[in-house]
Amino acid sequence: MKRIFCIAASLLATVSFSITLNAQTAKDLIAQNPERAANVYHNYEVPIIQDTPAPKGYTPIYISHYGRHGSRYHTGYSFFKSGIDTFEAASKAGILTNQGRELQKNFEMLAKAHEGMYGSLTQKGGATHVGIARRMYGRFPQVFNNKERKVINCTSSIIPRCLVSMNFFSSELTKLAPKEEFHFFCSDKSMTFIAHDIDMENMHKVNERKSDSIRALRFNPERMMHLLFTDADKATSIMNGNVQRFFKSVYLAGSIVQDMDAPYDKMDIFKFFNDDELYTQWWAYNARMYENHCNSQEYGDYRAKTAANLLKHITEEADSAIEGGKIAADFCFGHDTGLLPLINLIKIAGQDRYYKLEEASEHWLGFETMPMAANIQFVFYSNPKAKDNLLVKILFNEKETTIPALKTVCGPYYKWSEMRTYFKSIYQPLVATQMPEQLPTNQD
Repeated sequence: MKRIFCIAASLLATVSFSITLNAQTAKDLIAQNPERAANVYHNYEVPIIQDTPAPKGYTPIYISHYGRHGSRYHTGYSFFKSGIDTFEAASKAGILTNQGRELQKNFEMLAKAHEGMYGSLTQKGGATHVGIARRMYGRFPQVFNNKERKVINCTSSIIPRCLVSMNFFSSELTKLAPKEEFHFFCSDKSMTFIAHDIDMENMHKVNERKSDSIRALRFNPERMMHLLFTDADKATSIMNGNVQRFFKSVYLAGSIVQDMDAPYDKMDIFKFFNDDELYTQWWAYNARMYENHCNSQEYGDYRAKTAANLLKHITEEADSAIEGGKIAADFCFGHDTGLLPLINLIKIAGQDRYYKLEEASEHWLGFETMPMAANIQFVFYSNPKAKDNLLVKILFNEKETTIPALKTVCGPYYKWSEMRTYFKSIYQPLVATQMPEQLPTNQD
C-alpha cells in the first residue's frame, strides 16, 4: 500500500507539472514574464517545492550538488559595442527619437556600470545561492544534523563569480548548521571536472551564423527602426547595413539588467520590443545555446561527453562519502558550460531528445533549464534495515526529476547501485582520453 501511495503521489505531481507546461508555449511564458526572454541570463525563479515521500524507513544522509554561479554582469564590452557605436553616431547625426535617446542613455549607464565588473557576481546572484542553501537545509535537515557526518566539501571553479557564489552558499549553511566542518577547494586540477574545456570555437561560430541567419529571416526590424530613429535609411547606413547585429545588441543589453543590482535592475530595455519581436530574439539565441551545449541531431552528444570527468567525480565522491561515513555533502560551483553537458550526458527528463537547431526552440527552453544559479542535487537516502539500502533522487533546479533510461524503485527514487552502474557505463569509456571523439566537420 505504501508503495502504491508513493507512486501515486509522484505521478500526481508529475502530471500536474506536465499539464501546466504543456498548456503554455514558450511565447506564452515569455509574455507572462518578459524577463524569461533573457534565456540563460534569466534570473533564477524560485520553484514550488514538492517532495514525494521517501519509502518507509529511509532518511536522507548525503547530498551531491553542482550549481551554476548566480546572476552576474556581462562578460565583455562586446555585448554593448554595436549599440553604443550606433547610438553615438546616430546622436551626432541628429536622428534619434525620444525613445532612441532613452535607449541610448540606458546603454551608456549599463556600459559604465560594467566597467571593472565584467563577469562579476552581483549581490542578487549571491542572494539566490543563499536561498538555495536555505531551502536545501529546510528540506533535508537530517543531512546537516547527523552526529557522524560532519564534513562538507565545497569545490569551486577558479573564476571569481563561482568562488563568490560558493561563499554566499556556504556562509548561509554555516549559520544553519554551525557544527559542520567545511572544507574548501579551488584549483586548476578541479577545473578538469568542474568545467572541462575543449576547443569549440569553430563549432560556436557555425552555430552563431546559423542562428543569426534564422534571426534575419524571422525578425522584422522596420517598426523598431522607426521607433528609435527619425531617418531609418541613415541609421541603416550608420550600422553598415547590419541592422540585425544592432538589435541583437539591444536584446543582449536588455537580457542582463535583471541580473544587476539596484538601480539597474529596474531598467526595462525589453519594453522597446513588442511580444513577437522579443520572442523572435529569444528564439534565435535559445536555439544557438541548445546547439552549443546540448544533445543535437547535428552534433550528437559530442558536447555532453565533456562532462565525463564531472560524472566520474560525482560518482566516486558519493561512494567515498557513503563508505567513509564522515561526509554530509559535496558541493561544486561552476558554470552552465559544466552543468548543461552533465544533464545531457546522463539524459535527465527533457534532455534525452536530439533536436535540430531549427526546431530546438520549440522543445527546449533555456530560461527554465539553465537560468543563473541553475543546479542539480543528488539526494541519497539510507535504510539500515533494507537490503541494497541506498536510494537516490535527483532534483534539477530544486524540482524532482527522473532519468527515463532508468527504472525507479518508487516515485523519483532510484537504487544507487543501479544508477552507479548506469553512470559508470557512460563515463568509463570516455575519461581515459579526456576528450570526446572528433567534432563532426560537415555542419557549416
